[in-house]
Amino acid sequence: LKNGQPVEIETFAGERKPVEVTAKQFSDVDQKYLLGVLREATEQVEREQELKSTTSRLETLLEALPIPVAVLSSDGTVQEWNQAAENVFEYDSSKVIGKMFPLFPDNDELHRLRKKVLDDEAINGYQTVYQKRDRSKIDVELYARPLYKVETLCGIIGAAIDITHTQRRHQQLEVLQRTLRHNLRNRLNEGR
Repeated sequence: LKNGQPVEIETFAGERKPVEVTAKQFSDVDQKYLLGVLREATEQVEREQELKSTTSRLETLLEALPIPVAVLSSDGTVQEWNQAAENVFEYDSSKVIGKMFPLFPDNDELHRLRKKVLDDEAINGYQTVYQKRDRSKIDVELYARPLYKVETLCGIIGAAIDITHTQRRHQQLEVLQRTLRHNLRNRLNEGR
């Protein structure tokens, strides 16, 4: 029905059962007839309700995750964009959903990684740079997997962890280490 409820019939035993209805109208010279075939759909309705429940739980989980997560179609169009992605990358979901994934400064990298995942390879800990809405750069570590719907590849689900601060600390430690080595070498050479 239009409200999403299944069509139900009442059996001779007084039970209400959901049914799938197939109807065909035909006529002869002076009469119109309607032929209807009813098929019990209890199992189908139960599966649909379970799917709705599971989908609802997964959508809640996606929104509750503290890291940015996006779901892309196989062509790279954004289908889902969680609140953490909005917060970190500054793109409102209403501006991103239905459009190409906007965060790679280089579309070739998006194409290459998308192809890898669609070839059924997972991406684990791939480090790259994303471009936020304000054009500033952010270092991220990517995790992505192919997404299946009834055993058919239908897209990609991916998460990105902001590692900008970790990268900066690592660079600062490298500079400090080089400076210490340089100073130590100078002091050792002074003593000769």
